[in-house]
Amino acid sequence: VMAFPALRSEENGVAIRLFKSQAEADHSNRIGMGKLVEFTISRELAWLQKDLRDIKKIGPAIASFSTSDAIRAEAYNHIRNHLLFDSPIEEVSKSHFQQRCAFATNEIKGIAYKMIDTLGPILELRHEILTTPAHYPEFHQDMARVAPKDFLKRTPFNRLAHIERYLKGYLLRNKRAKTNLPKDREKLQRVAAFHEQLIKLIQKAAKKPSLRAPIQNLFWMLEEYRISLFCQELGTAEKISEKRLAQQLDQIRNLNR
Repeated sequence: VMAFPALRSEENGVAIRLFKSQAEADHSNRIGMGKLVEFTISRELAWLQKDLRDIKKIGPAIASFSTSDAIRAEAYNHIRNHLLFDSPIEEVSKSHFQQRCAFATNEIKGIAYKMIDTLGPILELRHEILTTPAHYPEFHQDMARVAPKDFLKRTPFNRLAHIERYLKGYLLRNKRAKTNLPKDREKLQRVAAFHEQLIKLIQKAAKKPSLRAPIQNLFWMLEEYRISLFCQELGTAEKISEKRLAQQLDQIRNLNR
């Protein structure tokens, strides 16, 4: 009987266990290695929790979203996942463990205040959108797509800083739609077909985990495409076009065969 050895996080530490498949072993290695790094940087993580108490300084925008304690807990978990669990394990070895510890130790420096600086504008813009009348039908839906109540759980660490720009884009689009809704509707048609295909793919991803990463990439590519169409002056984080979106769709279809 073939079995795959891997690290496994357990109540009293991390152990070596056997798994039925390589995929299960890879997942367990990622969690197990993360737990080993967590034990090593436990002091730094304790300081991180203390520093995140300053989240309350964001001010009134917190009240329309949640409590400062709840946001602090979500922010801590978001950073913890980034430091410990987000990256795949290249190999289970002493050198790789040391590399992961070095990354986490370096990355954690000042990260609490970077998170607070990122969250402040997001919460303020989110509140502004919720209290602004919609001049195009999808205005509030757009906000809920990239900044829902659980956006800290849903958003990858490297995408979090872009949410502010997306929210600014929705506000700018809403302002322009007030004076020229037909032009807004015309531009929307260029997004609609890609968005419909994305929704169908998200449903398939629930049954096929290998599709999740490329589908998530398509999701963020579409947000950049919206920026390029409706408020180009805000700039995009990457080169984006209908051709690039079509290529990403082709890649996902090939994986789904």
